[in-house]
Amino acid sequence: MPSDVGVQVAKDLLVRLGSAISVVQGATQALKEDQAPWRAALDRCVQQLDILDLWKGARLCR
Repeated sequence: MPSDVGVQVAKDLLVRLGSAISVVQGATQALKEDQAPWRAALDRCVQQLDILDLWKGARLCR
């Protein structure tokens, strides 16, 4: 799930920065509208900007 990855990346960043800020995961899916158009737009943007590599090496904090 994108929200799983996002929260883990945020936690990893804060650990690397030595910050004690808490990160709480939000909803795992859209609450009121179809998530497919948003997901497609976000994925298209990542591909167009060629930024998928930004997620490589992100450590999972559990």
